[in-house]
Amino acid sequence: MHVTTSKLDSLTSLRFFAAFGVFLLHYSQISGALSLPEFKSINNILAEGHVWVTFFFMLSGFILTYSIYSKNKKPKFTEFMFRRIARIFPVHFLTLLVTIMFFLFIGKSIVLSSLISNLFLVQSWNTSQSVYWDLNAVSWSLSDELFFYVIFIPLCRVGLNWIISLMILILAVFFFVYINYKNVSYDFIRWFFYVLPIIRLMGFIVGILCYHIYEKIKSKNFDNYYSLFEFTSVIILFTSIYISAHSNINKPIKWDIYYIIPLALLIIAFSLQKGIFSKALGNKYILFLGNSSFALYMIHYYAIAIIFQYFIKNHNLHVIIFYLPFVAFLIILLSCIVYFYFEKPMNTYIFNKLMGLKFKKKFAIID
Repeated sequence: MHVTTSKLDSLTSLRFFAAFGVFLLHYSQISGALSLPEFKSINNILAEGHVWVTFFFMLSGFILTYSIYSKNKKPKFTEFMFRRIARIFPVHFLTLLVTIMFFLFIGKSIVLSSLISNLFLVQSWNTSQSVYWDLNAVSWSLSDELFFYVIFIPLCRVGLNWIISLMILILAVFFFVYINYKNVSYDFIRWFFYVLPIIRLMGFIVGILCYHIYEKIKSKNFDNYYSLFEFTSVIILFTSIYISAHSNINKPIKWDIYYIIPLALLIIAFSLQKGIFSKALGNKYILFLGNSSFALYMIHYYAIAIIFQYFIKNHNLHVIIFYLPFVAFLIILLSCIVYFYFEKPMNTYIFNKLMGLKFKKKFAIID
């Protein structure tokens, strides 16, 4: 008999490997490895690192839906948003502050309008790369996530049929633009298909649908095929990455839609938590790394940039490969420290403060 845990530990642990995939992409970009011809074969694989952003969006849809439905109570919008604000804004503010200090130190100008957009996580609605990738570049995905959070509770209330209809509508818009606007600038194409929250909402919705599939199959007994399901889902995903890396699939397709089915299989397979691989991911140390993955995602970009600008001057292939484990260890260690001593306590503190303000306001009205 298989026993499942109340928490989705295996999916939490997978977040670390996804964040590390993004780290490898940016490490190869910032170090200059992507431009080295002798590194081309592996560069094509690393350049597919955007798949992990789609994974985060889908996983977010799955986890949030799981957290709502598993409690069997009507979700409250205000409390939900307080939890999400307390979850993402402390580390966002911290990394933004560090980035601003770094910009000032190197003499790079900061545009006030861009700073405000980044501060309030609305930069992904701006078509300009100089805005949505300004300052801590990776925070553009938080701008998308914030939009998902705002509409999540309304989506839960309208029902599954409306959610599916919305996804079909987004797909229709996607392919209409894809077919009819091929001659527009690459900057617009990248913003529309990769950054724009409305288009990336599709992955989030698929994550919600994955949860409903999980609900239908979680109580079924597939005997000893759970491990095979997990292993197959991993093979399908990495085969998809390899094919994409060595083919001419158009970027608007590979940035999101291409990976949705492989990632959906991965999420469903590991959400069941009944195979040997998901049990291995339940290890407390891997789980801790999974919990610190948000900090890793948020701090790694400029941490790599600072290291290569001030400490590693020679950017030849051997140097880049030699320093990879040291840089990775240092940034992972830093992310664990940020998670344990800053992110985790601040999440609790800010949520309690926000809830306290809410109830104080209510009591004031009653009095």
